Amino acid sequence: MSISVPLTFSDSEESIILTDREVISKFPILVRAIESEHPEWATKECRLTSSIPLPFKKNAAEFLFTFVSKFKPVDQDSNDLNIDDYKEANEMKLEELGDILELSNFMECQTFMKIMGFVIAQKLNEMRVEDVAQFLGLECFEEQNIFDENDGWIHPAEANFQ
Repeated sequence: MSISVPLTFSDSEESIILTDREVISKFPILVRAIESEHPEWATKECRLTSSIPLPFKKNAAEFLFTFVSKFKPVDQDSNDLNIDDYKEANEMKLEELGDILELSNFMECQTFMKIMGFVIAQKLNEMRVEDVAQFLGLECFEEQNIFDENDGWIHPAEANFQ
């Protein structure tokens, strides 16, 4: 009983063909797309004749499909979170991780979104505030004294709210 799900990407003529049911089942959007043609795909042979187009980079998808079953889920209640559990992701650039996070969101894979969010947060945590603001596309204001000792109130500059 085999399965074949071809996927195409915005930056490549080459497609990826998913053949692992366990990997496919982690992506609700793929499951719905497959079920529209093959309702019993989980238990019967299934070969999609047309490719499913994904508006993302192929290398982000390759990473996602490779590591979605290998990385352990992030347990936010645990104190055992360790960046070393996601070594391959930690070695990537922030821009690449952002692409993978966007693809995970599109594919509705909450587990991998949390993993990417954790890795990105760890990388941002080590950066200067100005670099984080630049990465996020925000303007970084100079430090200001906004506490008025006379009345005990905080008075941020009006420019901060525009």
